[in-house]
This record gives sequence, C-alpha cells and structure tokens, in this order.
Amino acid sequence: MEKKIKNLVLKGEQVEAVYKKQSLAEYENNPYIEALPPIFTEDDVLEHFMVTPIISQQDKTSETNIRYHILKRVKNFIQPLPIHFEVERRLSTLIRRGYLARNPLDKSFLARVRLMHELREDEENAQYIAERLNYLRSTADSLSIIGISGIGKTTAIERLLLMYPQVIKHTNYKGQPFNRTQITWLKIDCPYDGSLTTLCQSFFKAIDDLLGTRYLEKYGSFNRNVSTMLLFMTSLASLYGIGVLVIDELQHLVNSKVDQEDMLNFFVTLS
Repeated sequence: MEKKIKNLVLKGEQVEAVYKKQSLAEYENNPYIEALPPIFTEDDVLEHFMVTPIISQQDKTSETNIRYHILKRVKNFIQPLPIHFEVERRLSTLIRRGYLARNPLDKSFLARVRLMHELREDEENAQYIAERLNYLRSTADSLSIIGISGIGKTTAIERLLLMYPQVIKHTNYKGQPFNRTQITWLKIDCPYDGSLTTLCQSFFKAIDDLLGTRYLEKYGSFNRNVSTMLLFMTSLASLYGIGVLVIDELQHLVNSKVDQEDMLNFFVTLS
C-alpha cells in the first residue's frame, strides 16, 4: 500500500507576464527575468514584510475577557530586521542569476529542453542524458538559512517569497508568440523521516497542486529510484523555469537512513 504524500503547499499569485525594462544589461532580453517585479528596495521590503495588528478604540474598551483574546493578535506582529533585508537581497539575486543560463530564447536552453523531452519519452536513456546534462552551463546558486526552532525562519522566507508572483503566464514576447508557464518559486517541506524519495515526490505533488497536473502519479511511483526521479525534477525545472526551490525543515534529514555522502551528492546534483 502506497503512503500518501502530505504537503501543505504555499501558494502565491498567478499573473500574466508584464515585461519591464532592466537596470542591468545582463538581465535584458530574458523574458523570465523581465517578467519579475523590479528589484526591491528596502522600503518595498518594509511595506510588504511588516505586519502590525489592528486594534480599534472599541477593542480597547471591550470587557476584560474579550480584551484577553484581542491581546493574542500580537502573535501576528512581524517587524523586519536587518537580516531580513539581507535575505531578500540574496533571494532576489539567486532567482535572477539562476535564470541567466536558462534564458528560454537561448539556443543552449532549447538544447536542454530537447534533452528533457528525450528523457520523458525514453527512460532507458536516462543515464546518457544525465551525462549530457553535466556539460551544460549552470548559473544556479544556493542559500542556507540556519537557526534554532521558532525564531521565524519559515515566516520570513514565506513573506519574502510572497512578494513575487508564483506563476507567470507568458503568451507573447516582443511581438512573437511565446507560450510558457513560469514558476518563480516553489516551497516544499522535507519529510519527517528524511526520505529523499518522499522529498522528490513532494516536489511533484507541489507542482500538481499548483497547476492541476499529475506528475506525482506519472513520475513519483515508489518503484523508481531517487536518481531517476531527480532527472524528472530537472525536466520539470526546465519546462517551467523554476526560479528557486525552497526546502524547509531540513533538520529531518538527521533521521534519514540515506548515507550522508549520498545525501550531500543529492543536493549538489539538485543545484
């Protein structure tokens, strides 16, 4: 009996692409980057990030038992700190720099998409395709946020992610047909048992929940090995132009039965 993959997916906005003039030359002529919001200032982060509980004059004059419940609104208070501005800058750079080598108008990117199509059509060639992929240039980067439980890591990263539309629908770019669905960010939780198989399945399920697809059923069966599922993840990352993949609760990996070196190789390959 297969166990179900339970994953509460953080969902953001789905918008139509609006292309913007870029401040940096290397970001120009790349629809994935041009469709993103402008690079945020600290004032932008302050406006989107800060949450102040609203307490009316009527609340202040309420009975004691009511005011006790009103007081609990303080739990929703969020005040940005200098570290939050730094994380936002890192996230903004990570997304944009990752798209440099994945410009959907670039020939090398189109070559990668063709390889991914071969992979989806013929699993027997998966190892051959994996070797070919190793020669493709990548500008992907990674970021780790480490801290004790309950200090607001998840809240911070979720607030920052929600500043970006999650799904961008492309139809035309500079007068030419350009039909693409871009996933700017995707957030999944590391499974409680630290299973890399379940982690890969959570990735497929997150896309299914977001787009109404059936990739978990197609690619995430339990009889597949992790390396094969990782290649399918690569395929979907290229197909949907995933800007950043956030994996939360990584401390669960200490419970994993996977060898530590294999686990490290998994994340290096994933990047």
